[in-house]
Amino acid sequence: MTTPAPRMGHPFYMYDEVQAQPEALRAALAADGAQRDHIARELANTQQLTEAVTIPGFLLPSFVGRGRVLLSGCGTAYHAALSGADWFRRITQGALEVQAVQAFEFARYAPGKPRTHDAFLALSHSGTASATIAAARRAKEEEGMYTVALTAAPQSPLAQVCDETLITTTASTVAATYTISHLTMLTVLADLARRTAEHLRSSREVALDLVDDIAAFPDLAAAALAQEDRFHQIVDALPEINQAVFAGGGPNWPTAKEGALKVREAAYLPAAGFEIEEILHGPLASFDEKTLAVLIVPSGAGRGRAPDILKALRQIGVTTIACGSSGDEELAALADHVVEIPLCAEAFSVIPGTVFVQEIAYWLSLRRGGNPDLIRKEDPRWAAARQQYTR
Repeated sequence: MTTPAPRMGHPFYMYDEVQAQPEALRAALAADGAQRDHIARELANTQQLTEAVTIPGFLLPSFVGRGRVLLSGCGTAYHAALSGADWFRRITQGALEVQAVQAFEFARYAPGKPRTHDAFLALSHSGTASATIAAARRAKEEEGMYTVALTAAPQSPLAQVCDETLITTTASTVAATYTISHLTMLTVLADLARRTAEHLRSSREVALDLVDDIAAFPDLAAAALAQEDRFHQIVDALPEINQAVFAGGGPNWPTAKEGALKVREAAYLPAAGFEIEEILHGPLASFDEKTLAVLIVPSGAGRGRAPDILKALRQIGVTTIACGSSGDEELAALADHVVEIPLCAEAFSVIPGTVFVQEIAYWLSLRRGGNPDLIRKEDPRWAAARQQYTR
């Protein structure tokens, strides 16, 4: 396949891919449901009744089964793993023990042998991330875990290692700042979590109630994209900035981490993503009037900390953008700029929140004269740096 020629101005490929996300999410939701149901049954198979154990006066079931579901990746895929793990725990009502693990850490540092029948979901858009491949190989070959690759590349090395492959998107991806592939991966994970919950007696009713919520992901992405002009205006109006910080609580902690990564990749600007409380435990000392702070704080537990943080940031002269629920007058009074997150459950605000941080990264890149498609691949110094390692 021929690589398209680089674009040298707006609209860059990243822009096209961000705009294409609603349709890509619809396609992701309409993909092979039978395969997802099969994988969901495997993941839900955490407690298989094998025999009855008799204790005087009692008849107790004895169970064996999958001890944990682990989700793993690097970079953007690791952020998807964090969000996916959160959704699995929420949607299955805690019936599954689910954990996100960074791929290199699992491959090199995972202690001991996991419990029998653990499952391992290996996330990588390209299927070529060496640490994720190593983690999946360890999970399958050394630990005997059931492994599933979530990737857009069915013939990739990762897919060849894993027991099964779940395709996350067939949408075209040119920009190195993975956007469309990240949002489709999130959508596939939410759908898989819901289907898994349907196979668990304790969470089946919850899962059925969420069918429409997850089906609305494309509309949430479209509603977020409808505010593009607002983000363009905000970024154009920013004073000089030399760092960006993102913060969110609960489901939007990974969104904050993803926002920081996208700003680094697209705009080449130092950025960090924080759990919202952690801003107040040291990092505040490094902020000043050249700092941009973005808070992703829809209605929910994390939002309650936002006013204190915004008041503190105002005293320092930090420029603030609050992404909150519609009608949040307190945030509007405290932040320099406010953008409204479309109406949805806090857990699923990750979808529009992710679009928001992509928009900020894109327009910051243009403001700084960068090319958001390339993550400096065109610069000889960075090209030489990439020759020093295998990604």
